[in-house]
Amino acid sequence: MKKIVVFDLRGTLVTKGGEWVDGAQEAIKLVGDWQTEAILYSMNEAWTYQTLSRYADVFEDFNEILLVDKKRPSDLFTLGTNDVLVVGDSDTEELAFGKRLGYRTVKITGEVLLDEIKQFLGEKR
Repeated sequence: MKKIVVFDLRGTLVTKGGEWVDGAQEAIKLVGDWQTEAILYSMNEAWTYQTLSRYADVFEDFNEILLVDKKRPSDLFTLGTNDVLVVGDSDTEELAFGKRLGYRTVKITGEVLLDEIKQFLGEKR
């Protein structure tokens, strides 16, 4: 079973104003260093494309960029029974979807919690 980390973009990695959330870049690097699959999950809108262009060198490290018109639980369903950690800021979107599918979640409230991500990456399943 492989480990997968799903990162929401707006409010989780990058603020609505386009600046990095504290710890975000370190979290992305950490996941890459562990050779864990990383998926970026965001809305298909102009702000997302501007942010991806602005920080293209960082976002190229993601294995997949999943852009959707409206976030739905089925977006994450394809990850199946893998060991998944969903990192986000919305209790009504990505975190709720992850919990509903039995995945672990980390809620971001102004800072990416590196210790929780390290714990997930270091666990053997």
